Amino acid sequence: MAFKYINNSDIERINNQERVGFFLHDNYLFEGEVQGLNREYKKIDVIYNNNLESTTIENINELLEKAFNNKRDIRITEADFKRADFIELAFINNKLVGVARLITDGVGEALLLNVAVDKDYRGYGIGHEIIRRLASQADGYDIFIHTHPKAIGFYNNSRDFKRYKTAFTYVGDKEYNHDFFLPRDYRYEDEYDNKEIKYYKGKVFN
Repeated sequence: MAFKYINNSDIERINNQERVGFFLHDNYLFEGEVQGLNREYKKIDVIYNNNLESTTIENINELLEKAFNNKRDIRITEADFKRADFIELAFINNKLVGVARLITDGVGEALLLNVAVDKDYRGYGIGHEIIRRLASQADGYDIFIHTHPKAIGFYNNSRDFKRYKTAFTYVGDKEYNHDFFLPRDYRYEDEYDNKEIKYYKGKVFN
């Protein structure tokens, strides 16, 4: 469920990572996953900004609850968005319809979080535009996202993302369930004896 936003990264580095096997091939699907639809986005007037004061935490929390079908603690939402390094908001007729945030390590990596678009306003390209604008704010950072299984189609269909072959999470979070994970000890064929990866680690990381 991990993706890398490639438009902020050096193309030579991306190509090298792809060559040695960091990424699954484009549009890769595990059993049971559904490919997103290729479609032309409908047009609508959307106003974007990165000013948290242009809305309320209540509006953000309500949007996240509606987008992800779960109750959220508004105090956590407030803390998350106030400590974010970058945020992006989308409005239609003064109604908050899209949101996302980035947190960074302050050096070169950033994690994309809470990408949400109101279900009534999907199909207008709002999610992709929010991400593009966030990436522009965080120019120079490598951007990653660990996403929910139901969002695979959105990121798989985007030319702006590459899907990682390997990603792990500490399983203390109750939100995660078996749908998030591969079977224990799962291995891809090229993980057993990949000379390219050994070369890459020796030359680049040592």
